[in-house]
Amino acid sequence: MKNTNTSTSSSRGLVARAPALLALVCALAVPTASFARTVSVAAIKDGLATAAFGDADGAAYTLAWGYGAADGGDATNGWAHFETLGAVAADATSRSVALPAGWGDTATHLRFFLLGPNLPAGATRVEYLQSAQTKDSPTQWIDTDVVGKAGVEAEVDFMWTAGSDSTILGSRKDSGDTRFLALHWNGSKIGSSFTTWASFSTLSATASSETRYLARASLADGAQSLSIDGTTKATSAISSSLDTGLDMYLFAANLYGSAKQGVSAKIYSAKIWLDGELKRNFVPCRDAGNVPAMYDFVSGHYFHNGGSGSFTCGDPVGDPIAATSATASTADYGAPDAYLDYVEATGTQSVLLEGCTIGPDYRLVAEYAYPDPIVRKNNCLFGVYKYGMTAGFYYNNSETAPLNFWSGTGGVNGSGGSNQSTQTEVPATPGERQTVVMNLGAGESSIYAADGRKVWSGTLKGSVTADSTSAISLFTASRLSGYNSNAKIYSFRIYDATGALAHHFLPCLKGSVAGLYDKATGRIHYPQGGDLGAGPELPRPAELVEWVQSDGASGNRQLYIDTEVPAKAGVGMTAEMEWATKPAGNGVDNIFCGAGDANAHIWLYDAVADAGNAAATHRFGYYTWKLQLQSNSVVRAGTRYHVEAHQAHGDQHLSVFDSAGVGAERSNGERSWSARGTDRTLYLFANNNDGTAEPISASARLYSLVLTNDLGVVRDFIPCVADNGRAGLYDRVSERVFFPQAVVAGAAADFDIATEIGAITNSLVAVAEPPKRLRYIESDGLSDFVNLGVIGRENVKMVAEMEWAAVPPGNDYNNVFCGASANGVHIWPYIGVAGANSSAVTPRMGYNGWRLQVNGTSIAADTRYRITTSLERKAQSILVEKFQNGTWVVDGEGARTNNDADWVNTQFPLYLFADNAAGTASNFVAARVYSLKLWQLNATSGEYELVRDLVPAKLDSGAAVLWDKVEARPLFNGARYGFAATGRETAWNGPGFMIRFW
Repeated sequence: MKNTNTSTSSSRGLVARAPALLALVCALAVPTASFARTVSVAAIKDGLATAAFGDADGAAYTLAWGYGAADGGDATNGWAHFETLGAVAADATSRSVALPAGWGDTATHLRFFLLGPNLPAGATRVEYLQSAQTKDSPTQWIDTDVVGKAGVEAEVDFMWTAGSDSTILGSRKDSGDTRFLALHWNGSKIGSSFTTWASFSTLSATASSETRYLARASLADGAQSLSIDGTTKATSAISSSLDTGLDMYLFAANLYGSAKQGVSAKIYSAKIWLDGELKRNFVPCRDAGNVPAMYDFVSGHYFHNGGSGSFTCGDPVGDPIAATSATASTADYGAPDAYLDYVEATGTQSVLLEGCTIGPDYRLVAEYAYPDPIVRKNNCLFGVYKYGMTAGFYYNNSETAPLNFWSGTGGVNGSGGSNQSTQTEVPATPGERQTVVMNLGAGESSIYAADGRKVWSGTLKGSVTADSTSAISLFTASRLSGYNSNAKIYSFRIYDATGALAHHFLPCLKGSVAGLYDKATGRIHYPQGGDLGAGPELPRPAELVEWVQSDGASGNRQLYIDTEVPAKAGVGMTAEMEWATKPAGNGVDNIFCGAGDANAHIWLYDAVADAGNAAATHRFGYYTWKLQLQSNSVVRAGTRYHVEAHQAHGDQHLSVFDSAGVGAERSNGERSWSARGTDRTLYLFANNNDGTAEPISASARLYSLVLTNDLGVVRDFIPCVADNGRAGLYDRVSERVFFPQAVVAGAAADFDIATEIGAITNSLVAVAEPPKRLRYIESDGLSDFVNLGVIGRENVKMVAEMEWAAVPPGNDYNNVFCGASANGVHIWPYIGVAGANSSAVTPRMGYNGWRLQVNGTSIAADTRYRITTSLERKAQSILVEKFQNGTWVVDGEGARTNNDADWVNTQFPLYLFADNAAGTASNFVAARVYSLKLWQLNATSGEYELVRDLVPAKLDSGAAVLWDKVEARPLFNGARYGFAATGRETAWNGPGFMIRFW
């Protein structure tokens, strides 16, 4: 008879237990697979450590961590410091916590733990229960109260100590030889019997006594499997709806209610599912009366010996550990000691990018170089392989065959795969640096030479599927052997299905070992199969300076900088610059940043003077025509300009404003021309004329420059002096300093430190604040807008403090406070909507063509609101609060479920004070902004990340802007230089932002 003493489980976590009990936390870890939920280190960066959780299993867990100067391993009491961090919700995917004090100094290792549910008060967790009995007359067994029948899945952590032909878990009838032995031992094998002994021979694996195993048997009708220590050993497809009608026994088989086939074994834990539902979660213990038993966390019952005598108990081990992450150390996480130009494999090394997965519509971008000569056979630069799903970039099995892409269901070289994409005729020049862009979907995949020339393009025939999520390997194909590459990698990027940059790997040194640093997670990935070759260390910025200045075509060096960004349709620029001397009267001679060849021209900014050189105008060149700005008729030397330009097929845009706020803007369609590309890279302070630098006639100064293309921000330049004493532009994307080159042969290729760099603005390791703080900025409701640089798509959240400067007029779609729309898709994190009568204005939120209205409120001018919105695929919400009598009170709220399964992505950035209608600002509103924050979902971590933290500020030039504390840079008015109406200057509250490069 089963003995089930009911007890209430303690809900207290380890943090609430007495210090004496804390000392009992286990020194011997329970195998992680005995519990379903997992935890891992997702990232350690920006002062935070982030834990990522696996799927919930119906049990409650507490997150804890240990840290110290040494690795304490799986044991919670092996760490110098151990503490709990709170309960883990079933729907939680990750949690970030501040790094412990002394991280990188006195604390160099940490590990996350999931603590399993605690036992009832007075009980003691033990390592195992052990039986010692004869096979035919067992005395120690436990009735699980779960019937043995098709649909059962069981996992048992155990060790056989003696005997044979014995059952660890099962039930059976003699009549008809009906057996349901979930796990059985015949003296040399572990097996499962489903209906007949024939299935045991199918579902079995060689095993030994006195060896600990974690065995998992899945015994569903038509689909059975057996795995040992996480590896599948056998499968079968017997069709049967077998139901013994008898409870399964643990430590024996239940034969018509009698225990038979008893086993002598130690059991460390056991779990039983029925039709996917967890029914039993057993852990060995001594109950409050010191009697050995299994405690079930599902039912909250003790399960005692159903026979005679007593089980033998293992040592006390404290509360169970559900799972632990890999150890995180300062050797693996944290800023590198140095960045490298590249890392190089010789044909034996590989780098597994653990924690980095791919899926449908992902994009992989690698900057690489193959050696001279190229070793073609089985040479894989990067690849992933799982369950037959493959994706990668490689030379195939032939010594002479050209380069190949592959993605789909084929083998490594795609043979036999219906969705396999193999591309031949893909060139690779030995020793030449190139960029490969591989789209795992319907988009074009390309290879570019170092000078921007597109040397190959094509569309893959198939794409990876959702189960193709194994980690990528560099220099080889993940989980395969014999495909190692000898190549150099300069960078490797992974963009998720939404277009967001999920991982960015850069070559680095840490402790004299070369690896790849992931800027997204703060982790350094090291090689297997030997050390990687280390390229030269890259100079690092030592201090920021206000500007750098070229000497122009009349100078004795004629300096220019190669941005290494291909000049093609889709490229854009935001620049702060001025002409140190007035440009000469010739359009081609005044290209501030550009490239051209026989086919096309891209001039991101072109100051052009007419033949009389008296009425110079700003122009924007694209192919054979120029987009001219007429209103700012004179280009002035010594005047600081803010320039925004974008080149897209069918839509080109240019805005130029000076520090006095004078400016002009114009867009023009490209008619029916195809998307143009110059096959060259953009030069700064010059035009790249088919590979030859043509410097501008005037001398120009650069304060900042951001370059974008269809991959997002690809260059974010700020002037600096590097640690090698040379001045240049530091790119915060690639972590490199770009130095000038000289057109004049034999001339020094350096900015003159005395005359061609500005004053030092701050030390890179010092705390700096933005320019002067403003209480708010106000739009005019006619043309003012701010490009937030964040794509309008689902999985975005916003919190804004704002006021209406004027009540919007009565039109549903003409009052967008913040939004983007294109091709019938709308993303309006907040839209002020008026009805037919403008006095009945109500706040609404739009999502993919519908609106979520906040009822019971109306918009009033000069009233402070706080709007909180969330736009997720199946859950949208809006909360409007009003500042009243010194506090925030709810003014209206709403929520809606949208079951549309499609991704919602406008592919255009959100505008503030307007709607970005496919690249054109429209539907303006007059409003004030006090602060605004935007979050977007990171597809890799599953967590929302703060992408904009905006506050009103005033630059030294006098321009009123929104200062982004995330990227430490200003966002400008897209219609003119600054905002005409602003609040008063106010002191900064709290710390400013930190500029650090190491």
